[in-house]
Formats: sequence, structure tokens, C-alpha cells
Amino acid sequence: KIAYVYRAQKEVRGSKIRVIWGKVTRPHGNSGVVRAQFRKNLPPKTFGASVRIMLYPSSI
Repeated sequence: KIAYVYRAQKEVRGSKIRVIWGKVTRPHGNSGVVRAQFRKNLPPKTFGASVRIMLYPSSI
């Protein structure tokens, strides 16, 4: 699983930190880059941003 974690201005459920979840769909090139599909499309400002890769649970 992949998590794009970001901070929002408004607090929801006691936290300003929010997450958009996704999963790796396929590799992209030879340098370890991957393509990912997220539940909700990522906003354009996130292009090139870092995401967190969760090694567990894995479907491989």
C-alpha cells in the first residue's frame, strides 16, 4: 500500500493530518520508480512529492 500524507488547515476528527491511500500498479523504468493508483485522484500540487510505502500488508 502507498500513503500520501498531508496536513490540512481544518481539523477533522481531532487531527489536521490526512491520508490518501493507493497501491502500486506496475514498475516505471529501471531505477525503482513505480506507478500507483490512488482511491481518490491526487491533486496536481502533489506531482513529484514523496509518498510512504507500507511494506505490510503486501499482496505479492
